[in-house]
Amino acid sequence: MENSKDIQELQKEAKGILWAFIIINVIAVLFWLIGSPLDEVAFIFVFVQVLFLIVWLLPYFLYQIIILKRDFKYALYKTLSSYKDLWENFTY
Repeated sequence: MENSKDIQELQKEAKGILWAFIIINVIAVLFWLIGSPLDEVAFIFVFVQVLFLIVWLLPYFLYQIIILKRDFKYALYKTLSSYKDLWENFTY
């Protein structure tokens, strides 16, 4: 198992991505409530989040649990904090 400093850093990063998802969902709901011109934007926000969950977070979590044999809590933190790895490797 990793040391306590690494776990605290992972918790901090995981909380950051959870707040980002919450903010995106609140914005999507507000856009949906506003109506017609912003309905499509709200749909895109939700679609991208679901796609991100299915394509990146779920496989990465299963890899942490099944292949690396990490405990559930650590694998969850590691998975949620992995968005920064994805963003660092993203090129235009």
